[in-house]
Amino acid sequence: MVVCAPSGSGKTSICRAYMRRDDRAKYSVSLTTRPPRAGEIHGEDYKFVTDQEFTEAIERDEFVEYEKVHDWMYGTPKTEIEDAIANGETLLIDIDVKGGIEIKSKYPEDTLTIFIKPPSIEELKKRLRGRGSESEKKIERRLERYELELSKANNFDTIIKNDDFGEAVDQFSEAINAQGG
Repeated sequence: MVVCAPSGSGKTSICRAYMRRDDRAKYSVSLTTRPPRAGEIHGEDYKFVTDQEFTEAIERDEFVEYEKVHDWMYGTPKTEIEDAIANGETLLIDIDVKGGIEIKSKYPEDTLTIFIKPPSIEELKKRLRGRGSESEKKIERRLERYELELSKANNFDTIIKNDDFGEAVDQFSEAINAQGG
């Protein structure tokens, strides 16, 4: 299950809420070169690596996709997806739009794509600022990608508007269950 959204739309929170409902679901742990935010745990939220470690993983062809987003590298390990497919598991992949589309193109029969929309650009700005983890300059850079990401929403199997969190999680669960997850 590929889950994409503009930063601050609630995709990670929705994934976590779903995993509390269905303990069979697993969360894909991407590699990133960015530093951890408050409360993030290495190996659980991301595998936080150095630029050199990330480059070496690229050279070993370990990623199904990778991209530089907001000055940091992010990559999805092939083994995460291939193991989930082989074991018939529901794997939640919280990823940027470009990476999500790339994964769907490589695993079209095994992938459901879900796009999470924020209620409005104003609410998105409020959420990003409410994190308190980034400078205003970085928030503005995230917002610059908003239109690009939103323009790709129609490439996804399901679009969920996250204006009521509980309802968004219900819709998310329904989409996965309809897929057989």
